[in-house]
Amino acid sequence: MKIIEIVLAVSVIISFSIYLSSPLLGGELLIISCFTLAFVYMLFGCLLLNGLSLRKLSFKGLSTTRILGTILTGLALAMTVIGIQFRVMWWENIYTGLIPGLIGLTVAFLVSFYHYQKKKDSRYKQLFARIALYGSLGFILLLFPADTWFKIKFAAYPSYLNAGLEAFHNPDKPELREKARTIYQETFEKDRE
Repeated sequence: MKIIEIVLAVSVIISFSIYLSSPLLGGELLIISCFTLAFVYMLFGCLLLNGLSLRKLSFKGLSTTRILGTILTGLALAMTVIGIQFRVMWWENIYTGLIPGLIGLTVAFLVSFYHYQKKKDSRYKQLFARIALYGSLGFILLLFPADTWFKIKFAAYPSYLNAGLEAFHNPDKPELREKARTIYQETFEKDRE
């Protein structure tokens, strides 16, 4: 399970780099990588966060609260990953998954820290690393203005950049969104041919 998590995290980083460097590439790979990583955390978070494997599936020695806590932490990690993806890809409703995910990670950190102080279990350190990674990344993205990644990605295409920003800042005007879509097609669709 841990190898799958590492491979997916590396694929997210690579696809993010491709996504930012090219206006046409990386988006699909980033979507697949992020959703697959979120899927792994959502379904197998309990196993992954407790250091269990599918081959030797045994919850012996784990309390019910620990099992429930790691299930909820897996859900919070999944929501945070999807929220980060929404934020980076500049999709609508960018706060819907990110803020609840970060709140869940904060609660998971506080509860885990309390239990770590009592038991000194090394599995909590791995949990802290995941919470710190995704939580800090999500929090940093919250600090940036919503259009930061869009400006970075399309800096070399000022006509589309301006039209896209205008449409973003005026969501109640569908004609601006259509104008941005038309400029996008004129600018980038010819490159695909």
